[in-house]
Amino acid sequence: MSRPVPRSAPNSAGSAQSRSNIGTDLLIKVLRGSGNLAVAAMVGIDPASDGLARAGRLGVATTAEGVDGLVAMPGFDAIEIVFDATSARAHTANIDEFTETTSAAIEQVGGAARGKAIIILNPAEPPLMMRDTVFCLVAAPDPAVHAEIRASIEKLVADVAAYVPGYRLKQQVQITPIPDDQPVGTLLSGGAERATHQVSVFLEVEGAAHYLPAYAENLDIMTSAALRVAEMIAARKAGA
Repeated sequence: MSRPVPRSAPNSAGSAQSRSNIGTDLLIKVLRGSGNLAVAAMVGIDPASDGLARAGRLGVATTAEGVDGLVAMPGFDAIEIVFDATSARAHTANIDEFTETTSAAIEQVGGAARGKAIIILNPAEPPLMMRDTVFCLVAAPDPAVHAEIRASIEKLVADVAAYVPGYRLKQQVQITPIPDDQPVGTLLSGGAERATHQVSVFLEVEGAAHYLPAYAENLDIMTSAALRVAEMIAARKAGA
């Protein structure tokens, strides 16, 4: 039994330009070629928002009355997916919570026995491309395991690059032995086997610049990931 394409409503939840930018970037990503989604409306709270104006020019229904305005719009009952584009300013204002949550995700999602995240805010002008460094301590004396680690990382990078095209390895994955006299015990969880090698992964991300600038890579990853999740949900609904 066929089902209609799930309709989505990007919700730019705020009046600041940074908030509008995230929602507008997501809107354009959906319009550019999501086969499983159709845009129903663009929602904000600032009538003067460039995002709402652009959506209107693209033929998308808009409201500046927030969630109440969305609920009151014709066809609201047919909307199955709503994106909430939170302000980037809010992320910076809560940087401690952001790093703590990321550290927890390294453990709970990534599977690390112990995780730590450090964020570097660089005010350089012109802005730099986003680069991330990932260090892992592993107990892996077998060279065959090293090959498996490299292959696993390369596959994951390729998987992310499928929906974030600017996501790439800056150089080959490095796996180096840890000297016996190097103190790494404080970095390990209690009772963990002593690490034999350090895995170093150097990543670079360039934004797609659909609406956000190319150097807003962290936001591009968020909107790209949101779109991918929504497409997966829509595909699941279509197959139900």
